[in-house]
Amino acid sequence: RGIGRATALAFAAAGASVAVVARTSSDLSSLALEIKEKYGTPILPITGDVLDDPKTIVKQVIDKFGKIDVLINNAGIYRMSRFSEEKDVEAYWKVFEVNVKGPLALLHAVLPGFIERKKGTVITVGSSAADLPLPYQSSYDASKAAVQKAIQILDMELREQGVLNFLIQPGVMRTDLGKGQVVGEEFVELLSGFAKVSFPFSSALIV
Repeated sequence: RGIGRATALAFAAAGASVAVVARTSSDLSSLALEIKEKYGTPILPITGDVLDDPKTIVKQVIDKFGKIDVLINNAGIYRMSRFSEEKDVEAYWKVFEVNVKGPLALLHAVLPGFIERKKGTVITVGSSAADLPLPYQSSYDASKAAVQKAIQILDMELREQGVLNFLIQPGVMRTDLGKGQVVGEEFVELLSGFAKVSFPFSSALIV
């Protein structure tokens, strides 16, 4: 939708074959049509969840294009709530599952091909929230901090095998990330005071 869609279009504009993964097939259909009409580059839309079976997702891409050169880890969810009032802590942990397990599982799934060719690039979309302790979003901030640290360490481990890992913090962007994940609209106003002094506003340019 937001960053993922923009990234896919940018890669297609550069002439790359692009595989895109999302849970909503309608989002993929409109994106695939736009890429075909604007750029005519190969596009593989995959409807699925990165947590279900990342190896199958990777296999579909390799079967279609022969190899994967770049993995963009962009899947993520957001949550803003009072921890003391969480009725179901599983919703809290779901943020960790998507934001940490998802990208690392996909990274692990592409590694065999990368290591075999001694070449591969992984770009994980992080968040400035990883370095900013903001109230009411401990699940999101902590999950982004966790994946940031994991990527830093994995880059140290994998560079000698030709696999490069990067993590970007695109800053605050107007996307649908937080839709339906703010538990109580009062948090938007409460957080705004912190955000004004804490968030580095910037722009940035696939899962």
